[in-house]
Amino acid sequence: MNLQTPGVYLREVEVPQPTRLRMSVTGFVGQAERGPLNYPQPIVDLGQFRDIFGDLVGYSYLPYSIFGFFLNGGERSYVVRVAHESARKAKLHKAASPLIGFEAINEGRWGNSASVQIDARGAHDIVLTELAAAVAKGDKKAKFKSIAGLALEDSITLAHKRDPIREELQIAGVNPVTREVTFKEAVSNPSGFPVDSGIVGRGFRLIFRLRPSGKLVREEVFDNLSLNPDRPDYFVYVINGDPEESDYVKRIKAGNSILVRVTDLNFNSPVAFSRPATLAETKLDNGYGDDDPRKGYDDPAKVKVEHFTGYSQEKYFRPTPADANEAEKRAADERLNGLAAFELVNEIGLIAIPDLTIPDFYASIPTAELPKAGVIFAPKRLVSLASEKLPSLKTGQQEMLKHCARMGDRSAILDSPRGAETGKDKNKIEDWSTNFQLAPTARYGALYYPWIREKASDFKGIDLTLPPSGHLAGIYARTENRAGVGQAPANEAVRGVIEFEFCLSDTEQNILNPRGVNCLRSFPGRGLLVWGVRTLSQEPSWRYVNVVRVTLAIIKQILINLSWTVFEPNDRRLHDKIVATLSIFLDGLFSSGALAGSSPAEAYFVKCDDETNPPEVLDRGECITQIGLAVARPAEFVLVTIKRTSESVSVSEGLSGRR
Repeated sequence: MNLQTPGVYLREVEVPQPTRLRMSVTGFVGQAERGPLNYPQPIVDLGQFRDIFGDLVGYSYLPYSIFGFFLNGGERSYVVRVAHESARKAKLHKAASPLIGFEAINEGRWGNSASVQIDARGAHDIVLTELAAAVAKGDKKAKFKSIAGLALEDSITLAHKRDPIREELQIAGVNPVTREVTFKEAVSNPSGFPVDSGIVGRGFRLIFRLRPSGKLVREEVFDNLSLNPDRPDYFVYVINGDPEESDYVKRIKAGNSILVRVTDLNFNSPVAFSRPATLAETKLDNGYGDDDPRKGYDDPAKVKVEHFTGYSQEKYFRPTPADANEAEKRAADERLNGLAAFELVNEIGLIAIPDLTIPDFYASIPTAELPKAGVIFAPKRLVSLASEKLPSLKTGQQEMLKHCARMGDRSAILDSPRGAETGKDKNKIEDWSTNFQLAPTARYGALYYPWIREKASDFKGIDLTLPPSGHLAGIYARTENRAGVGQAPANEAVRGVIEFEFCLSDTEQNILNPRGVNCLRSFPGRGLLVWGVRTLSQEPSWRYVNVVRVTLAIIKQILINLSWTVFEPNDRRLHDKIVATLSIFLDGLFSSGALAGSSPAEAYFVKCDDETNPPEVLDRGECITQIGLAVARPAEFVLVTIKRTSESVSVSEGLSGRR
């Protein structure tokens, strides 16, 4: 652009539109009836959760919390199921199926309720293989590319490669070494059949069912399957996926099984042929004893806080099964478990672990007094524990805050201890927050009190008191969807709840609010409401949940929407694009009321120019951008510095006082 002549000049700058950012996507960790272990699953409704993770159980609050999440406005979550490393998969005995191996797709006792049925013939003909050599009229033998799935007396059809000519023949013999097939009749087609002509015949059918307590809850039918690995309908590819997918939502969409995993027991045998024999519906456990390694097993009482968090003594927690082979040991050494698995999911803006206190319950409740329905139904007298008897809850919540600080783009919803009261007994609720307030990670967490009692009609008549984190995560989402991330998630109704564990007064709230304990309260004529919006931090600048969430949203938005700047030429044009991109996002926050000030100029600034990028910065391949913003309530001015190197974008933030 020639700027030597006086006048008005226009410079066009192409600005990528910021993608929609949701800070209410919640990562849940807990035990479940079934589902993949330590692999985050995207869940968008309760039905999807039940398809993948099963029904309500008596040893985990997770299914109930997920219910509360969606009931209160949650739209999207990720769920990680955890179990002790001794958990194992149910398997079908090889004698029942010598050609195909069957095992439950994931660990747990649920697999003992899964069954397999084999139908030797499918509903329709499929292409089984092709001719490896041409056959002529009068030939009674032909060489096939594969003999997998063929059996004596089978009827097959030769389908001409080019012409609409087909001829049905019956198999009289198979040479497994040469893959030569003998027919009972000679080929009658005058022109014969060229190489690569199709061999058409019946495939087979597999049916998987899940019948917990004898009730059918899921059935999967896979028809017209092939034993030939060279065919797209090869049963391993169809059932397991090709490549094998760990995301169960994608498995369902692709038509793969989420109940059973199969193996081709003759895959490495060059002489394998024949078809699977018919097998009536047979359970995977096949009558094994409880200690048999082929029976599905997991013990919720063995799960410790490290299984939930995935961290132990500032390191990753990576347990290995006692009977693991070398491949399984290598996989265990590389896996991120529990909460740590969410390090790989950038979409998450909230985390919740409603099961954190369960290891403390198991450690404190005598085995003889554990309810038959499950530990979560233990009476209040057994689960109202003193602070020193809650090491799992305390340690787990500390790890949650560390995880959020490490990731820098999410916050944690923490559950108060069950049965804790204001100024009473050995576990005063006002003292619980002091476990975290002095740590620099305190701003990343919000503690809610007390526990909640759900409607029994929602849980098949089950009357249960729950930790509130799942319901609160749904309220966060509901508030954000209605008014934006800057809106405080307070003065909101808690749906589906008939009462709180304790009915709090103004006097009690006067004690708890300054301690960073957010109260859930009942108000006559108004209902059951969230009546607090504080973090655990004692720093005035980070006192409010919405302030922290707005700051984290900005950081997340920057990391997402400035990734395109990496490898771009570091010049004035790039600087203008960065300013324009960030200004669009920040203007949206100002318009929604998330930023203070009477005008955008008072609410924020974006600076990326020669002053922030002197020659020495450019020589290092960096691009520095500064953002100043006044977050509403309170209007502290937060300074964000963005550094773009030739390989990545990083963000650091701090406070510079009021503007």
